[in-house]
Amino acid sequence: MARQSLVLVFLILAWYGSSIVCTNSTKYVMQSEDLGRPSGIELTICQMFVSSLCGVLVITIQRLFSSNKGTVYFAPSSAYHLFFPLAVVFTLGFVTLNFSLGLMSGSLTSTLRATEPFISLLLNLILFGQNPAKELKLNMSIIVIVLGASLASYGNRDFTWVGFGSVMFANFFFCFRTIIYKKLKSSYPLSDTTLFFNICWCSFLLNIVYMVSEVMPSKPKLN
Repeated sequence: MARQSLVLVFLILAWYGSSIVCTNSTKYVMQSEDLGRPSGIELTICQMFVSSLCGVLVITIQRLFSSNKGTVYFAPSSAYHLFFPLAVVFTLGFVTLNFSLGLMSGSLTSTLRATEPFISLLLNLILFGQNPAKELKLNMSIIVIVLGASLASYGNRDFTWVGFGSVMFANFFFCFRTIIYKKLKSSYPLSDTTLFFNICWCSFLLNIVYMVSEVMPSKPKLN
């Protein structure tokens, strides 16, 4: 029990630490003149590529040293009808989030990201008809979070409406990611590492296809 608690604490600290590094580095890259101020999708391609490599590395380590040898690299082909929609919303979430970090400070963007549970509540109401009164305490806490984020953002010099809209779109896409992920997790008994790797490489592939389609010359119109 104590070991599990220590692992949980370590994972939470690693999550927060990596989130801080990711937010600050994204902010720097998006606003760096030396790096040519890359677009949100260009940065997302790099992020998904590195994430895919990390997924391969972790799965390899698990297969070599873990007692659980069942961890696989690729999901069954029947699962990709869920993986690719998941990769689409995952990609759109990161593109819009990266774009917002290029417009506003990392602290303000993170504060607005805290309103994601409110977007999730709205989606549950719209898509599943969930009654908010059933979880009144939880929903009241969500309202408090939204009010806190609003007060923190009010009058902030870094605030822009375009950046705000971009963060809200990111929250929307990440909420859809959670819905599809739960469906995928319940339908296919895959490890979290396998799920992460497949989401990342599918997202990377979609980004590459989009970038190639953008640079390809269009066909001349026939008179």
